[in-house]
Amino acid sequence: DSEHATDKKDKLDIQSDTAAKGQESKSRGEGGTATQRRDANNSTAKAKQENPEAPDVVIGMQDERGGKG
Repeated sequence: DSEHATDKKDKLDIQSDTAAKGQESKSRGEGGTATQRRDANNSTAKAKQENPEAPDVVIGMQDERGGKG
C-alpha cells in the first residue's frame, strides 16, 4: 500500500483513523504536547534549571561520550 496513513480516508484502518483524529485536534488547538508540537508547559526550561549538568533534551544534538572533554 503506497498511500500514506494521513492521506487515507478509511475509518476502519486504525492507523489512518488515529492520524486523522490527531490532525483534527491539532487544527482545533486541542490535545497534548505531541499533538500541538510545542512546549506549552515550558518543560524544557524547567528541566534545564533543575538539572543544569544534564545533556540538552534535543535528541541527537549532544555528545554521546561518557565523560567531559
